[in-house]
Amino acid sequence: MAVLTFSREFGSDGDVIARRVSEALGYKYIDKDIIEEVLVKYGLVAFADLYDSEHGLWGRFDSEKKRIVTMLEKAIKTFARLDNCVIVGRGAFVVLQDYDNVLNISVKAPFEKRVKRIMIAKELDDPLEAAEFVKQHDKIRRSFLQTFYSIKYDEMTWFDMCLDLKLINADSASDWIIKVVKELESRVVSEEHDVKNITEDKIMSSAIEEVMRSV
Repeated sequence: MAVLTFSREFGSDGDVIARRVSEALGYKYIDKDIIEEVLVKYGLVAFADLYDSEHGLWGRFDSEKKRIVTMLEKAIKTFARLDNCVIVGRGAFVVLQDYDNVLNISVKAPFEKRVKRIMIAKELDDPLEAAEFVKQHDKIRRSFLQTFYSIKYDEMTWFDMCLDLKLINADSASDWIIKVVKELESRVVSEEHDVKNITEDKIMSSAIEEVMRSV
């Protein structure tokens, strides 16, 4: 039993790897859309605006933003409590850092490769436009982590696995992760550091159950 978090550079194929791993393991796949739907049912309608916008230092002192981030963390922990799930993005690797049956994974790729992937995915003809698109998304993600968690976007010490797709492909990366997860599933974890020990928020759990029934 395990929980996987994926932090990935924009355009790195991290989403593809996360999806393949979740399907291979039979784990629930939790991405931004699902989390946003849960938070809306919980009564928070401004999550997308918060996560998809750039934040400055003063964002830390915005009480509404801090409230939304607190609810985001509660949603991540409630999802993790279900066990056997893959959580993509949203700073989940920070929120679940203290749990032994959580595998925190970082996926990166060379900038040029990311630009090419975005050109294909977004059907863009101009490499400069695609490059600017990637840079802007990198900036937004960096801003979120620095503003609300005071950590650097590329600080690898937070992760258990760091995969650079410069020389390997998504299939190989997926296979490696699955092998590690199989080992993690067989480990005995102390109750104190098990995601099952996370205190349940019944209202959040109810919102998650409702959303997951339709996935």
